[in-house]
Amino acid sequence: MEPVAGADDDELDATCASTGPLMTQFRSDLLANGLGFDAMSAPSDRLAASRLPGLSPADNTQPAVFGGQQRAFIVLVFALVVMAILPYLVKNLNVTRVTSDSDLLAEVSLTRGLATTAAVALLLVCSLIVLGHGRADRSISAPLILLVALVGPYIISPTLPEIEDLVKVTLGVAVIVTVWSIAAPVDGLKWVPITASVIGIYSIIGGLLFPEYMNRPNSAKALIANWELAGPFWGSNVLGLYCLFSLALTPLVTNVRWRMLNRFVLCATIVASSARTAVIVAGILVLWWIFCRFRSEISIRRAGTVLIGCCAAAVVALPLLTSNQYAFVGRGYAWAESLTLWKESPWVGLGVHFVGPHFKTYSASWTFNHGHNLVIDSLVRSGLVGLGLVVIILLTAVRSTRAFDDDSPHQIALFGYLIAFLAASATEVNWTLLPNRPLFPVVGLIFIVLICREITRPAGAKLAQTIGSGGANPADPRVSKRLP
Repeated sequence: MEPVAGADDDELDATCASTGPLMTQFRSDLLANGLGFDAMSAPSDRLAASRLPGLSPADNTQPAVFGGQQRAFIVLVFALVVMAILPYLVKNLNVTRVTSDSDLLAEVSLTRGLATTAAVALLLVCSLIVLGHGRADRSISAPLILLVALVGPYIISPTLPEIEDLVKVTLGVAVIVTVWSIAAPVDGLKWVPITASVIGIYSIIGGLLFPEYMNRPNSAKALIANWELAGPFWGSNVLGLYCLFSLALTPLVTNVRWRMLNRFVLCATIVASSARTAVIVAGILVLWWIFCRFRSEISIRRAGTVLIGCCAAAVVALPLLTSNQYAFVGRGYAWAESLTLWKESPWVGLGVHFVGPHFKTYSASWTFNHGHNLVIDSLVRSGLVGLGLVVIILLTAVRSTRAFDDDSPHQIALFGYLIAFLAASATEVNWTLLPNRPLFPVVGLIFIVLICREITRPAGAKLAQTIGSGGANPADPRVSKRLP
């Protein structure tokens, strides 16, 4: 039915009366199956684009973004990746040259100098992007949530923040404001797995050509003989988790061949890193993709929300299910000790820097830099207040993901990402809003983009409402009274 344009009231009434019952039934079937533009075939996309005035098939993926803003966001992604890997990359390339204390001091000095240079460059990039492409007409509620989550733990901390903390927080504020001001497109996150694939290729080639660059050449947990890649990071778990979270975003890569190549490289890197958490969660991610591919009538939105709830429950319950201090490769001790310490200051915790120095006294083959569980680590560092801030961020991200069209690549990618993030958070701590952390490009940046994006009404709902009006424009005041 072509849209009624310029028809008088009698023609409009006749059109709606003749097509109303049929279109109402079609609309009911559409809503019952949870269909939107992305769940329908290509002809339906053309139908929506050509017959519905002012409505685009991409209405709910992202509002219209100028090319300059897209390019600015790509530059920001690359700057954040460089910020994350540069200090550890230099250390990795210099590993065989450190033979004395003087060499070690020179390496530390070089690493700090590069980190400072990268921080200044990132601030400059953020400033140029905001000045050149920023918009001042956006709601400030989203960045306020993120800023409170970033600054809050330092405000309530029993110890005063150091100068380095102020620099890190400043960088975090700059990135949040930049992403918010340009309404960074979710589609731009496809560059995260693309850059991660480059890191993976570098790591694998380095392992083949220079075995001495391995994190642990003779690791007992290696899945491939004598392989435990760390690449440009300080540990193999970091490389594995970096590639895991990037892998979850590969559905955003539209070209099928590039998407499969990225997945192959990232999966190979995860296995070569011998990061067991990353390997297990990657298997869960593959099962999610299989479900999305072969599902019948189950809503992606509903299934993704349920699985996120299950993963969140596992994060909370896992530390409480064991009292064995050797469980999960010694993580049982970290959980039990952390819960005991948390009781000393349940509301505000013991400080953002408390965990690492405290667990250095633990006589194990490795020391704990964090609580190895998102809930446990948040409670120890920032108490119930800090944990509440993390929960608010997660709920806001889930709400933003649910707002995409059902069965769209965006929902598949971002629901899969949130599932992978929470599943990995049961035994690791990946949460960060500080750009100097190696996992920020695959954790903090993703949450910032998700929360700061402009959420529009699902396109499927707009289509259904228009069809329910008999094909007429629902904005027409003469037919608005007929809309259910």
